[in-house]
Amino acid sequence: MIGLEVCDSKLYCYGDKHEKKLLLEREPIWSVEIRDIVLVAENTTDEGPYCDDYFLIFATKSCIYRSTFYAEGLDAVFETLDERFSMPLRLQFSSSTHWASRVIWPAHLEGSDYFQFTEVKPNNIVSTMHKALLGPQLEYRVAEPIRKFLNEAGCMGN
Repeated sequence: MIGLEVCDSKLYCYGDKHEKKLLLEREPIWSVEIRDIVLVAENTTDEGPYCDDYFLIFATKSCIYRSTFYAEGLDAVFETLDERFSMPLRLQFSSSTHWASRVIWPAHLEGSDYFQFTEVKPNNIVSTMHKALLGPQLEYRVAEPIRKFLNEAGCMGN
């Protein structure tokens, strides 16, 4: 089980290698100082309901961190981030079943597409059949306005 938690001034993402570990035995996957976060975004895919299909993105100057939306402790983390960022962080994709993304914070980018999606043109019979049966395949990358913002913020991991 993945969990998110704020302790002091850090955001932690925890996981365990064995589902039955005690909560105290969780291992940190990543941690970041909240003051270092320059952008928060959300994205969904069309891969649910049997695969993880909803993610949170936390960008800092040195790295981009991802977590599942289904992480334990998410509500408490967002309450803390609401206070630290002085605005409510609103999630909008909880019932989405398709590819979508948006910036949640900072306020001047809120609602902007985080990813730019491009349809991959079928180039053989297999990809043509895939498109006919399952729909188009999509490539995605960080949208240009967001890449520009991250570059200006000095982010290395965009």
